[in-house]
Formats: sequence, C-alpha cells, structure tokens
Amino acid sequence: MIDTKGKVYIVGGGPGDPELLTLKAKRIIETADVVIFADSLVPPEIVEFAKEGAEVHGSKELNLDQIMELELAAVREGKIVARVQSGDPSIYGAILEQMRVLEEEGIEFEIIPGVSAAFAAAAVLKSELTVPEKSQTVILTRMEGRVAMPPGEQLKDFRSRMYLGHIPKHNQDDQGSAGTHIFRRIHRRHARCGGLPRRLAGRVGHPGHFKGHRRQSKGRQDNPAGSDHCGRCR
Repeated sequence: MIDTKGKVYIVGGGPGDPELLTLKAKRIIETADVVIFADSLVPPEIVEFAKEGAEVHGSKELNLDQIMELELAAVREGKIVARVQSGDPSIYGAILEQMRVLEEEGIEFEIIPGVSAAFAAAAVLKSELTVPEKSQTVILTRMEGRVAMPPGEQLKDFRSRMYLGHIPKHNQDDQGSAGTHIFRRIHRRHARCGGLPRRLAGRVGHPGHFKGHRRQSKGRQDNPAGSDHCGRCR
C-alpha cells in the first residue's frame, strides 16, 4: 500500500471537441501534475489544457503495466494524475483493470464522467433516441473485434431494436471514419427490418474529422408520420 497524498482521476475526455469537456474534467486536466491520455482516440487538443511543466504521456504505445507504473510512480511523489479516456470512462473504457490495481495499492481515485460519442452522434445527426410511445430503450453495443462478444450480444440479436453501435479502432480507416464495408455489414444484418433508418458516424467531435451517413433501407414504407421506426419494430 502506498502512503501518499497523491490521487488519480480517471477523466472522461468526451467525443473529441474540447468544448464538450465537462467543467470538472477541464479543471482536473489543468491542475494535474501528470496527464496520461489515450492518444489513439483522444485528440491532442484535449490535453492542451495541461499546465506548464506537467508531464503529458500518450498511452497508445503503452500496455497496462506501463500505464499503471506511470500512475503509481507519480502518486508515490504526492502528485495528481489525470488519466484521460475517450468519451465516458464507463463505456468501453477498460477502467476495471485499472481500478483493481489502484484499489490493491490503496490509492485514492475518482472517476469524472464524460460525454459519450454515442450521444454526440445523436446530436450531430439531430436524432432523438427515446421517442415517446415508439422507443424507450437504447442499447449500446459494438461489433466483434479483438474482444469476443458474449452469446446473445451480436448485432443480429438486436436487429429489431434501436441501438447505438461502437466500431473498434482496428475496424476504422486511416481517417478514423468507419469503413464503408462496416456500414454494409450493419445494413445487411438488419435488412429484414424494412424501413428502419441506419445512421453511421465516425470520429464525432474530433475537429475536422466528422463523417456521418444516414441511410433508409428498402422495404416496407408504412412508417407513421414523423416516426423514425418502421411499423414492424414499433
């Protein structure tokens, strides 16, 4: 156990736009002695708020042990650490393994929530996710990548529901936008639900990087006026 007054903040860095940081997240980044950010997903503009003299580390080339060693070394010196994750740390943030180490070492830590790219995408696409009397359920899911999906959680299992999907980094193109082949896979898997709109957005919030697509599938066109749902999925 480390006897220190240092502290670790696991900070939600939001969807990429510095103006979508929460006030608390910005304050923590500004005052931290050490800032470690997921530079494969978090744009550098987010950590430009770090104070002069602060240590700033990108973590895309670091493994968990290396990241935790940076945190532990700083805390041993009584420093404040900001571990900046993309979006909200609780959604695909892989923070559980970090928290376990901090708890084992008896280190004080706090989680600062952030704006998820899922909801930033809804804002950019001008969509309501919970339409009264039409849809009151939102499912956050992802396509299978390096980490396998549990049984019953493949995209095909959610074809009759509104959902927001997450496309892993290694399934994105060099510009960070979801590849066309990924969109086509989603479209094919949900083709049975005629009339349900598909919306695909990549790098939402990243300065100069947003690309969004909205596509209406062929099939039944019996949608109620003003509804974003096909008659089959109401």
